[in-house]
Amino acid sequence: MKIHLFLFALLISFSQSSCFLSNCGETEPPTTCIDDKIEAFKTEPGADSIYEYDTPDGKQYLFQHACVDCGDYVYDTDCNVVCVTNFEGYDPGTVTCSQSFFDSPRTEIWKK
Repeated sequence: MKIHLFLFALLISFSQSSCFLSNCGETEPPTTCIDDKIEAFKTEPGADSIYEYDTPDGKQYLFQHACVDCGDYVYDTDCNVVCVTNFEGYDPGTVTCSQSFFDSPRTEIWKK
């Protein structure tokens, strides 16, 4: 009988300190900056589509608007601006996206 109590106590202490009897792996992953930016962009007027590019520098996201020449920004996963496409205005700090960016494989994330 003592061995049963000992095993039961051991089982209880083990189950409280680990995922033995609970669903530890079923939690939602934390949202990232880019996830929040994607959700916010979907509600913007003129938002058209979002593409994920798999570049040599990592994942980058193109946020396209439905207007011509309005400047579509590309962000990295930390929400840093990487470059801008479709931008006809003059801004000395604006870096336009290189052809190698557009040659990278892309996946459509969202389309209006």
